[in-house]
Amino acid sequence: MICHTHDDVGWLKTVDEYYMGANSSIQLAGVQYILDSVMPALEAKPERKFIYVEQAFFRIWWSQQDAAMKARVRKLVADGQLTFVEGGDVMPDEANPTFSDWVDALTRGQRFLLDEFGPEASVASSQVLWQIDPFGHSRTVALAAALGGANIGVLGRIDYQDMAHRESTKRMEFVWKTSPSLASMGPTADLFTLKTFNGYGPPDGFCFDVVCDAPPIQADPLLEDVNIKERADAFVAAAKNWASVYTSNNVMMTMGSDFQYQAANMWFKNLDLLMGYIQDNAAAYGVDIFYSTPQNYAAPALKRYVRSNSAYLRLSRQLEAAAMAASPSGPVGSTDGLWDAVSVLQHHDAVAGTEKQHVANDYAKQLYIGHAHADALTSDALARLTERSYSGLVFDQCRQANVSICAATQGVPARDGPGVVVVLYNQLATATSVWHRLPVDSTEWAVVNATSAPVPAQIVVNPPPLPGRPTASKYTLVFHAADLPPMGYATFFLVPASSAAPAATLAARADGPPNPVGNAHFELTFRSDGLLAAYTDKARGRTTKLVQRLAYYNASAGGEQPHPPVLNEFQASGAYIFRPNSSALFSTGHAAGADISVQNGPFGVEILQRFSDWAYQQIFVYAGELAPTVEYTIGPVPIADADGKEVVTVFASELDSGANWHSDANAREMIARRRNYRATWQLNCTQAIACNYVPVNTAMYLEDDAARLTLVTDRSNGGSSMASGELELMIHRRLLFDDARGVGEALNETGITGNGLIIRARHMFHVGSPESGADFQRPAVARITYEPTAFFAPLTGTPAEWAVAHRTAWSGLSAPFPPNVFLQTLQLLDPTTVLLRLSHRYALGESAKWSRPATVNTTGLFTAFSITAWTELALTANQPVANLRSRFVWNSSGGPEAAVASPLHSAVNRASPFRPSPHRPDRGYGTGPSVELLPMETRTFELVVEWKHEA
Repeated sequence: MICHTHDDVGWLKTVDEYYMGANSSIQLAGVQYILDSVMPALEAKPERKFIYVEQAFFRIWWSQQDAAMKARVRKLVADGQLTFVEGGDVMPDEANPTFSDWVDALTRGQRFLLDEFGPEASVASSQVLWQIDPFGHSRTVALAAALGGANIGVLGRIDYQDMAHRESTKRMEFVWKTSPSLASMGPTADLFTLKTFNGYGPPDGFCFDVVCDAPPIQADPLLEDVNIKERADAFVAAAKNWASVYTSNNVMMTMGSDFQYQAANMWFKNLDLLMGYIQDNAAAYGVDIFYSTPQNYAAPALKRYVRSNSAYLRLSRQLEAAAMAASPSGPVGSTDGLWDAVSVLQHHDAVAGTEKQHVANDYAKQLYIGHAHADALTSDALARLTERSYSGLVFDQCRQANVSICAATQGVPARDGPGVVVVLYNQLATATSVWHRLPVDSTEWAVVNATSAPVPAQIVVNPPPLPGRPTASKYTLVFHAADLPPMGYATFFLVPASSAAPAATLAARADGPPNPVGNAHFELTFRSDGLLAAYTDKARGRTTKLVQRLAYYNASAGGEQPHPPVLNEFQASGAYIFRPNSSALFSTGHAAGADISVQNGPFGVEILQRFSDWAYQQIFVYAGELAPTVEYTIGPVPIADADGKEVVTVFASELDSGANWHSDANAREMIARRRNYRATWQLNCTQAIACNYVPVNTAMYLEDDAARLTLVTDRSNGGSSMASGELELMIHRRLLFDDARGVGEALNETGITGNGLIIRARHMFHVGSPESGADFQRPAVARITYEPTAFFAPLTGTPAEWAVAHRTAWSGLSAPFPPNVFLQTLQLLDPTTVLLRLSHRYALGESAKWSRPATVNTTGLFTAFSITAWTELALTANQPVANLRSRFVWNSSGGPEAAVASPLHSAVNRASPFRPSPHRPDRGYGTGPSVELLPMETRTFELVVEWKHEA
């Protein structure tokens, strides 16, 4: 009997409304009352047990308790009555977060448990992957859980056809082989997983809470309506029915649901009576029943905002650690608020987009507030790093640069004043070069570097400003920031044009297709109707026919049934369910093509394709870039015809890919996909489009023997390949009907003008050889996800004078990382402790050059500190990695999803050691300063450091 509550950290109500129990007209739910109610109910009887997941809520409640209550709760935890499972701030979504964000969200909660309840409670939480409500499941998430110490994964929602197949074949329990790249490490990446029988609720008729209507258990013969035997019979029958689909004879009865146990005593009092009667008649019933925990069982716009804030959190942590060397007290400010907000946004009703609109607005507000708190830290940290004599210089940022608004660069007339300082920070551990874009209101600007030498730059005219953005700049200045140092910055100066610094060239504008256009690496040609026609890979001299367009599906409007029992013709498309009303794609404009114009400058070309007044895109082709970037602007999506619309970008090539394509799983390994196919059951595809859509977090590709077409995205999208050689990504949705899955609203977001939401997104597309595809994709994903961040300050004096008083360049590394290693985390834990997490970027076999073990030598690597001691930790940094030797090893039948070959208690070999790679002994920093990483491996370390303070 697993007593639990599922407390969405935002859904129909905001996070604060759910915690307080406010806005009850929407939902009767108050988390503070759940926790207030559960604690004394557990204290009443020592055999009672309860599990809790969402640390975002628990931390608020904990902060409001006095010392006496905290002591009582600590005792409940120590006695095993209150157990935390999963341990993260939220129950994260699995389709949208990147691997890095997922790990970071779990780390936030599990470190809190470690600090407040000690290692046993934190370790216990990480032993369970409790994913009972997310909408589908990812093997990369299962891998993260396994590497964090999980012994069991519990899933609540899977495809209904998959569920029927598993029930009929008794495959509700299996050992998930989560990473082909880490197969050499034995069971390290395996996770015993089970699918719950009834979602995460109790059997029908056994819900006992203020929001339930089940009859109470009546066992007192002095009162009427005694029903104890009838209720016990019904419960045992339900348990045996559940057990019939499992291999194991241990059945997890989930006793709880959304925001339940607000009256915990109602639950426990009825369960005590029910369990007592069944236990007294155990022989007759043939069952054993007891309180337990999972540990005992197994001993579109918000998406981009989340990702950009996650990247900024990484940057802020790096600067915070670096600034400790410049000042013993460190920089002013904190990243905790942003960490909280980014962690909460990984919730399966947040980044997934299945919350009410006012909740989505609140999520965005929390990210904004967290970002603002981190701004104070990054500004002060940069001041301490740049100023040779610290004076508290304030650096600004331009959060609306994507819509051509930047007060720092627009507010300074080009002919007056000395100009603007632009500090570009590169958070990657390898050097990078970018064409950086600055909104400006004049063409009389130049860019110079720290030696006052001119920097390659050009100016382009912006498209008309978006509705509600009257202050958008007229121009964009694009300059080349070459070789930005790894985990460091370089300084540039936006200065009035002069003979010493000539004005950036204004690109020449012309209408019509620009044939051809390209650089040293690729070339694009366009059709007479304005659409892309072909892509030439210059390195191989190979041209591939490639047509790209913007289109949309009409959305299903559903029917009369408000809650259809199955997915059928009555089902509307909505926040939860993608359901076009046909397989037909419609043009976003009146014609099939696009009006096209081009701006051609000395360093790059920008092509504007206008499909309609609500759908246009710009393709950027700049010198040295390996692939073009396309930036879409979509919206407001028109609904005057009373049709909802699902807007997609489609790339149709001549590649003979058949039914196959690949997409990434949480920005890590690529998953092979096949149209109208599932690997573990016979698919009956009743919706030709929807059943072939999958999550695309950062990249997707298709290929034939001669070439590979790759798309790289700046946020999570849905994507598919609906025909051979064709890739499509959904980039916007505007719908008019609720899909009747709980949120109670149509997905009809509005923008700042009150009209439909306008989104702007970026993709990169590339055609090259299949063998070199990963060598383009992996760095491209890093660049688009962790692009350099610009910080601005007024220029006082000349650039040369600034360079005397400031450090114009700095790197936190004495040498760059190998290209196949990703600096996933560098985080200050306390004044002498740093958390370091390193990941191998490449999967096994995808790159001839980089899919091999990588080594990082940490001796003298970090310029801000020296490492004096180190401990390798589990993935979520809550326990030493040595503890993972005690993870269970399961007997199974083999394969990527292996059936459990024997019942639970005999399936697990409790004495089996944790087995690392057979070609490498169990590791740790004790043997030396070098860190070795296998393809797709991630390793986490806690470092004790000494800061290299400057004299």
